[in-house]
Amino acid sequence: MKCQHFGRLIVLTVTLIFQHAALNFAQLQPRDFRVHDRGMLHQTVYNTGELSQGWSYGGHETHPDFPLMEWPPYLYRAIGSEEFWGTHNCFGGAVWISANELGIWGYTENTRLHSFSGGVGKSEPDPPPFGLWSFPISIDEVHNYPLNEDGTLNQDYNPDEAEEIITAKWATYNTGITIERVSRQWSYPDYDDFIIYEYTFTNTGDLDGDDIPDTTRTLADVLIQFRYGLSPSSYGRKRYGNEFAWRKDDDNAAYWDPSYWLIYTQSVAPEQFADPLRAGHPEIIPEDFARFAQTGQFGGGLMSPQAAGYSILYYDTDKLSIIDPVDAARNQSYQVVHDGIISFDSTGYSDRLDALGRAKQPWMTDRSKGKIKMPVDALLEKNHSFHLSTNNLYVDPATSDSIAAAEQWLPDPKWIGRRYIFDSGNDDRAALGMGFGPYYLEPGESVRFSTAEVVGFGGRPDHPVVGGLEVNAFNQPVLAEPWDLPVEVEKDGVTVRYESYLNDVLLKYGYPDYVNSDVISVQDVTHKAFEAYTGREIPMPNEWTPGSPQCWPEDNPAHGVYRMPIPIPAPKIEVVNTDTGTVTLRWDRDVEDFENKFPERITGKLAKFYIYRADFAMGPWSLLDSLELGETVGLEYEYADIDRSFKVAETKYYAVTSVDEYGNQSGKTNFTKHEKNIGPASNLGKVYVVPNPFVVESSFTGENTEHMLGFYGLPSECTVYIYSFAGQLVHTMEHDVPEYSTNWTQLTINKQDLASGVYYFVVETPEGEKSHGKFIVIK
Repeated sequence: MKCQHFGRLIVLTVTLIFQHAALNFAQLQPRDFRVHDRGMLHQTVYNTGELSQGWSYGGHETHPDFPLMEWPPYLYRAIGSEEFWGTHNCFGGAVWISANELGIWGYTENTRLHSFSGGVGKSEPDPPPFGLWSFPISIDEVHNYPLNEDGTLNQDYNPDEAEEIITAKWATYNTGITIERVSRQWSYPDYDDFIIYEYTFTNTGDLDGDDIPDTTRTLADVLIQFRYGLSPSSYGRKRYGNEFAWRKDDDNAAYWDPSYWLIYTQSVAPEQFADPLRAGHPEIIPEDFARFAQTGQFGGGLMSPQAAGYSILYYDTDKLSIIDPVDAARNQSYQVVHDGIISFDSTGYSDRLDALGRAKQPWMTDRSKGKIKMPVDALLEKNHSFHLSTNNLYVDPATSDSIAAAEQWLPDPKWIGRRYIFDSGNDDRAALGMGFGPYYLEPGESVRFSTAEVVGFGGRPDHPVVGGLEVNAFNQPVLAEPWDLPVEVEKDGVTVRYESYLNDVLLKYGYPDYVNSDVISVQDVTHKAFEAYTGREIPMPNEWTPGSPQCWPEDNPAHGVYRMPIPIPAPKIEVVNTDTGTVTLRWDRDVEDFENKFPERITGKLAKFYIYRADFAMGPWSLLDSLELGETVGLEYEYADIDRSFKVAETKYYAVTSVDEYGNQSGKTNFTKHEKNIGPASNLGKVYVVPNPFVVESSFTGENTEHMLGFYGLPSECTVYIYSFAGQLVHTMEHDVPEYSTNWTQLTINKQDLASGVYYFVVETPEGEKSHGKFIVIK
């Protein structure tokens, strides 16, 4: 494998006041992160265990360099002075651990060892885990791309490995458990909406991140919990109602899908709300709503169509504690037996245990509004409760005397004796946790887990799930929501209504471009995650035999197999301007040989290339043309974009996908931002400003062009001075590229937006040549 190591480093100046004086923090590694951005789901991962960010579930600002489980990626929209960066879905992800040293029992802070790697706080992490509970050891990113940077085939490419791999490692206070997390992502269109994480928890005894054991002890009743704060999406919640704040709300509904061990949230709106037609946060301007819905611009008419969640692909059973109320010498959990956490009959039998006497999973669950606050005792009691695992169980309706149990939905007989995540719906639920255990770890022993972050365009039609906003457990299951809902937008006397967004928009005009395959819903995405992890094709749930579910974590391998079909990779492209004002795309023929290297793995043989163009990075993408296999100009492929409506100084995005004989496409991994231009003026002459006058906004298309002014007729090197009517210098631009024009977004030297008025400009070359003119701005 050809490895490319790189990353972004957060330089932190941290002043820590430690209450644990025995620890030596002199060698503490800095908090660092990497970004998964190979697929359609972008995520920030830290070497402290945090995912997305520490924790913030109210009013959080977003930044393009720090994606927070962002799907789809690349959204940017400016409306007046407001800027919307991305469609983020996660307030924070975390791993929580607690345990008892063998022989020391209890559930309080003083007796229960604990470490919370993120997921604690309210409007900000409180406290942040770095240097308190998490001690970074390392973080590293490796690329396993099929092509090298120059476009040639990567001879070290491994088809049984992900394209993007990030490995993070950290120690935990005060459990002494070291965690290694390997996360993987692909660009293949059927497999690009999830990220798979493989965790290894090892009882190393390292308490401070120096990779040296500080203690040697056996840990009993170890509980490992995965937590996420989910609220789709930052764009929709900021835009909806002009609140300009990303926070959870009463339309944030949580769902539990036992078919896939999947928890997810979705923005829905029941009749009892004041605005029942706000599901998915439709664009608030009626005309824009209709246009976006039909064209897919800015992601489509719904600003929060995401169903975002996480699934358990594998959990360890080998190190689960043996629980035996009859044989004390065999029993590994004194607390479970002594405190009656599990009920047994006179022979020591419980349907909560498997045939070997290990607890059926999951052990505990948590669904809360997101305010996860200290002190530690409160977290251990409410959100990470080892000792409250007695309720919320699936029971056998044939043997239970409970009327409620007889009416409860049992997804599959294999769930009997297991904890259900929740049995009814509720609103305003953002923090979702699932815990496993109890485990028994002697020094040096490990347990493994695999999870998947998944985001889809709503739920799967006619698929049974639990939750939503139906609060009566007897009315469960409900059906997953594929946006087969009425949606209406009304403003200033204009109304746009669709009786069924699914039928009237999605099935009529098509899904937005970021839904780039037949993998649409969050269940579709999770199904593909299971197939990627297991390396096998899995039938749909309605084909499963009762008692034999096909997406059952403990039946899966401890390590991912990752033998999925691979599309022919997209070529590396070159996008260049020509002297005649057109744009040319070129690429070499290297990808033609990919099918010969991996004939048993490809989705089909290369047949053609599609050439796309878009005004915005997230699309919508227009198919300009196609080139058949072998339709080259000399030794390379070449395509000329001669569209004269694409003006000089405007910016567009180009991408070329490889298409196989069955119509399968590669991802748009080569998408390229390009500004159209022509060569510089040989001599400084008349310089023009366009548009002039500027009235309200420019006529340029593309991203961030609303306030753009273009200066045309420039030589390769010059300085542009802009003055107010009173002669005050407003802005200076250095132009030192061999192009005919340069752009200005009307931001002054004082970082203020340019006011209406008459302005003068002077263009001066290093040789002393000058040209001047004026322009008018009306806002």
